[in-house]
Amino acid sequence: VAGLQAARSLKARGFDVNVFEKAPDVGGLWRENYVSSGIQIRKNFYGMLDSEVTFGDWASTSDIQTYVKSFADKHQLRPTISFNTTVDRVQPRQDGERGWVFEVTEADGRKATHTLDFAVISPGIYSEHPNMPALPGKETFKGEILHSSQFLSEDAVKGKRVVVIGGGKSAMDIAKVASKAGTSSELVYREPHWITPTSILGLIPTEWIFMSRLGQSLVESCKGAWPDAGWRPKLAHTLLSPVMRGVFGLLGMIFAAQRNHYNDFKPEKDFVADFYNVPQLQSTEFTNMVSKGEITATRSTVAKVTESGVVLASGREVPCDVVICATGFTSAYPFFDKATEDTLGMQSDGLYLYKHLLAPQVPDLAFVGAEASTLENSVTYGLQAEWLARVLVGGVTLPSAEAMQADVEKFKTWKRSWMPESPYRSAIILAHMVHYHDSLLEDMGLSPFRKSPNVLAEMFAPYTYKDYSGIVGAELAK
Repeated sequence: VAGLQAARSLKARGFDVNVFEKAPDVGGLWRENYVSSGIQIRKNFYGMLDSEVTFGDWASTSDIQTYVKSFADKHQLRPTISFNTTVDRVQPRQDGERGWVFEVTEADGRKATHTLDFAVISPGIYSEHPNMPALPGKETFKGEILHSSQFLSEDAVKGKRVVVIGGGKSAMDIAKVASKAGTSSELVYREPHWITPTSILGLIPTEWIFMSRLGQSLVESCKGAWPDAGWRPKLAHTLLSPVMRGVFGLLGMIFAAQRNHYNDFKPEKDFVADFYNVPQLQSTEFTNMVSKGEITATRSTVAKVTESGVVLASGREVPCDVVICATGFTSAYPFFDKATEDTLGMQSDGLYLYKHLLAPQVPDLAFVGAEASTLENSVTYGLQAEWLARVLVGGVTLPSAEAMQADVEKFKTWKRSWMPESPYRSAIILAHMVHYHDSLLEDMGLSPFRKSPNVLAEMFAPYTYKDYSGIVGAELAK
């Protein structure tokens, strides 16, 4: 999704675009993902810029894949893509000229080298680097141990006893599938996370709270204003934070009642802080299945694996035939040379970039859809791609490298002041996305108020992909 939108915006400016894609087709995780995966938001919040959605709410992986393929065809992007091509190494040119040398393995296994002027890294935030727990004793297990990204068919759990490790959406989705197709399903989670209902008390769609300017203001008043938001949000935070903490505390009580967040399933972090760690929207199906005994949910960790199952930290043995680790992915760019890797300065909580796009000390390099996570990723990546394209043709003027680095440090300090520590903290934007989108639009000389002149809609209605129609290449038509 990110790479395609980057290719579209760059191609619109006449750049000679070369896309290297490891898979045999477009789509990324939507081309191949775990059984029952799909979007956890309504359809209008997953559209790409200028491309009408062709799927329904809570769409499946295959529905999204069809949509992504149609986007690539509509904008004639396939000729720019080398499929079944693995990027082995990316390093700066050694002849004193600016640019990059890409070493790749092509579909037929041959090695090839491409010298290019600019590098755009767009692997998505769910990369091909699965995060697998250590699981002592796994070599003795007579069953099968999978990462969630390898769980591609129900046949893997049919008629089997299944243990799922993890506490996020994918873990709960897989536990549901295992319960229906297998003989038993146990979810082992280290820490419970808030499940955000799709609607509040069955009355207010959640996106009206978290995907609007109003919702952004509420979150800012509680946890802190976006550093570039100006003095008004910062004053509101100073004055209203005690009140808003109470409001979100009440909201947490409502969500607890709606999703049975009690006892071992009661999160330790407050709702907003946890949302900025593991955001997830879910129906009541998982918690209903737990209540009925169809899924066993156990707060613990796996101490070791035996021939016939797993042993939890409590000492309890859980016999099983399949262990599925829904433990996410690691953020890594192993193809960079050591000098570039060191200059980028990846930290334990991620890679901090200017505007979530540029590394100030590494010229001719950008990350689109790699280090940014919002509630509408497809829209965010489209705006990032357009911003970058305008930077490259001189439509957006960048500050000095020193000023960009100072901005990076400012955001790093802000995030670390209140967001929970995680390997992806650098990328997290989430409910602050409206301000992030505003900043990209303002850099491009465009109005951020996309619903104007409807003041009520501007303040209270959630933003969707349709609000950003006509932005890509708009200046070319003038």
